[in-house]
Amino acid sequence: MRKHSRNLRSGRRIATQSRLIAIALAVSLVGAAARSSASGAERAPDEPLRVAVYDVPLYGSVDAEGLFSGASVDLWRRVAEDLHLTYRFIAVAQMEDVITGVEHGQFDAAIGAITITPDRLAHVEFTYPAHRSGVAVALPKQTGPIAAVMSYVAVLRELGALIVLTLGLLVLIGALMWVFERRRRLAQILASAPSRRYPTASIGRPSP
Repeated sequence: MRKHSRNLRSGRRIATQSRLIAIALAVSLVGAAARSSASGAERAPDEPLRVAVYDVPLYGSVDAEGLFSGASVDLWRRVAEDLHLTYRFIAVAQMEDVITGVEHGQFDAAIGAITITPDRLAHVEFTYPAHRSGVAVALPKQTGPIAAVMSYVAVLRELGALIVLTLGLLVLIGALMWVFERRRRLAQILASAPSRRYPTASIGRPSP
C-alpha cells in the first residue's frame, strides 16, 4: 500500500513537471524559431525538431545501436507526445557544443544533465528544471574516540564565537540580576529594621 502511494505521488510529480516543461518548451520553441529566422538558419515547418542530447548516462545517452535512453530522454518523449511534436535526437559529447549549437540555431532544443548557470543563461533559455540536486563531497567515515574529539573541535571552531558570545551574555545577565536583587534586599532590610532610640541627658556642674 505504501509502495503504491509512493508510486502514485511520483507519477503525479512527473505529470506536473511534464506539463510545466511543455508550457515552457512551447514558449521557448517560438523564440527559437524567431532566432533561427533572424540568423538565416530557418527550419522547414515539416522538418522534425533537432534535439541535442548531452551524452551523459542516466540522463541521456546513446548505445552502440543508436538507441537513446535516460531520464531526460524519457521526459522529452512524454512532453513531445503531449505537444504532438516530431523530433530527432542528436548525441553531443561536449557541453560547450550543446550551448553553442542551441544559441546559433544548430539545435532547436537540448536535453540531458545540463545545469543552469549564470553564464549559460546569458546565451540560451531554460525551461522549468526537471531535477534539482546539490553538490556534495564524499569523505571516509571515521569512528572512535579520536574522531569524536576531532568532531567536537571542529564544531567549536565553527561555533566558537557564538558560544563565547552566549556565555558572555549569560554572565552579564546573571551579574545584573545579582546587583538588582542585592539592592532590593538591602532596601527591604533598611525598611523593616526598627529605629534605635538613645537616652538623653544634660551635662552640668554637680550641686554642692
